[in-house]
Amino acid sequence: FRAGLGRARLLGRFQVIPNTVTWILDVAHNRESAAALAENLRGFRREGRVRAVLGVLQDKDPGALVAPLLPLVDGWLLSASVDSRAMPAEDLAARVEGLIPQDRVRVLPAVGAALDLALSDSAPGDCLLVYGSFTTVAEALVHRGEGL
Repeated sequence: FRAGLGRARLLGRFQVIPNTVTWILDVAHNRESAAALAENLRGFRREGRVRAVLGVLQDKDPGALVAPLLPLVDGWLLSASVDSRAMPAEDLAARVEGLIPQDRVRVLPAVGAALDLALSDSAPGDCLLVYGSFTTVAEALVHRGEGL
């Protein structure tokens, strides 16, 4: 029983999907989980750039989710999931304005569009980090064709 628990992994918690572009999915949605995500990303061997697709719910603090990852992410794609509680991408951008350098951020209304743009902008060895809410990560899994 203990050995099984030791091997158990929660989907969406630093879930790494290796491919030409490595996907990293994390449901980090508060200050503590964003700090843990940053620590995991620091220890993750990667060759290329990291692009983050971030979508959050309206009751979250986007600045607390962005700040720990700033030195680790090369480009940001701010988006919104289809959840009725999702913060619109434009509102998300306004809430993190001044934190992320303007030349490193794009705002897209939907997670799928953000994923498509991130992938088209990626090269082999790059990483695509998707985080901010359970619904954002769920949409990424569906987008990849993996379902839930």
